[in-house]
Amino acid sequence: MSVEKVVRGGLWLYIDSILLYAIGYIYWLIISRIGGASIVGYASTTISLATIIQTTALLGIPIGLQRFIGKTLGEKNYSELKSYFISSITFCTTILTLTSILIYLLIQPLHEMTQLENIYIILAILLLLFTGINLTLKNFLISIIYINSIIIADMAANTIRLLLGILLVLKGWGGVGATAGYVFSALTGTVMLSFYSTRTLKKFGKDKTKINTKYINDVLKAGFASWLPQVITIIGTQFAVIVVFGFRGASEAGIYYVAQALMGIVLALPTSLFGLLFPVLSGMDKGRKQATWKTIRISLATSVPIAIISIIYSKFILSLLGQEFTAGWLILTILCLSIPLACIVRGVISLTYATGLYTMVLTIGLAMSITRVTLYFLLVPTWGGTGAAISFLTGFLTGFLTTIYIAHKIKFTIKWKPFITITTIPTLIGLLTYLPNLPHYIGIPIILLGTTITYTRLNIITREDLSIIATSILPQELLKQIIPKINPILKILFGE
Repeated sequence: MSVEKVVRGGLWLYIDSILLYAIGYIYWLIISRIGGASIVGYASTTISLATIIQTTALLGIPIGLQRFIGKTLGEKNYSELKSYFISSITFCTTILTLTSILIYLLIQPLHEMTQLENIYIILAILLLLFTGINLTLKNFLISIIYINSIIIADMAANTIRLLLGILLVLKGWGGVGATAGYVFSALTGTVMLSFYSTRTLKKFGKDKTKINTKYINDVLKAGFASWLPQVITIIGTQFAVIVVFGFRGASEAGIYYVAQALMGIVLALPTSLFGLLFPVLSGMDKGRKQATWKTIRISLATSVPIAIISIIYSKFILSLLGQEFTAGWLILTILCLSIPLACIVRGVISLTYATGLYTMVLTIGLAMSITRVTLYFLLVPTWGGTGAAISFLTGFLTGFLTTIYIAHKIKFTIKWKPFITITTIPTLIGLLTYLPNLPHYIGIPIILLGTTITYTRLNIITREDLSIIATSILPQELLKQIIPKINPILKILFGE
């Protein structure tokens, strides 16, 4: 597999992510209009609790599985590929089931700690079980780049969430109904991904598969490098919603959650690209560093302009959900400042992880996460969501500095001139729209068009990049019809 396949798969995952975020945006838009930010606060706090417990219980299995699926696929060792998957999904399901039972037995102490009613904790238990299995299945399909199956499952699951969740809220179920929509969505996704994973395994031959502790140990060992910092990171991000809920109430927790979700939209393409890059790099013998930088470059060029738009027009974007959400404009602004740092950090993590340098992965993760969590406990009680956002950004800054050191150790060259150019261009164009206070319907097109023309003229985005993108999402026959019509536009973009 090549970086072109990573980009193609990443684009489809990005499209999937954007569709999911669009459905999620509509979901919270309608629910917030029905019941206000407090319903969002109760539901988001429950989702955050489930995410924290699920991430802790999984022990890094989903990301560890990706490494060995990518490796065995690259070696065409399909018998081991199937055995790694079967062993991992069995262990994952067992661990999540035992965790769910334990949480139920501790339901009263959790109620006292979180101030959530018991019904929300029961919904969190169901959510962590289904989403944990869902994540493991999805990472398997990502590793073998079966993206269509993921898109179909995600669309079906989130349509269920949209319809059922809104119906329950309209029926007067409030935050319980909004959360139940997530639970039924996760259940639907798990059933469909299980079907697609089982069907896909048959394509790798009829060799017998076996559950083996060796495979489980391999996956756990690979996953541990990301598990500990991931747990600390999840506590530093998701637990922020719980603490804001406890200190400031449901409304502010809902505002913070929405700002964080919008930042997730900006990070959607880099997340998709690096999620696919890791298993592909694991199966490569040569060209890993070149593939990593190319993916970083594309992720920066596509996400930084959107981050600038989100910063400059943060109040407008949040106001679409309701005027009470505009209070989160500073939170969204601070969170989006971390986007360029995140692209570099995640790219180097993918490279070091795929190379088997687990200690370096752990070093980057811990440097980033410990800083974030320490500041989180210091700042959130006083500054609420803004304090959590500052902690998030500072954590990425620490991780970025550590990444520079790690990159030097492994002789991976971070090309500073392109990095500075890619981040500076949309920033300057954004300032030109911000200073005269241009409205969003003028400013946003100027930022997007101006950045695109500048990127293509400076060859930051190449014809090859556009070709990969076009062939990724359009049929060949349609491309043959379109290319003659868009050639004049391409000549303008590239100054030919």
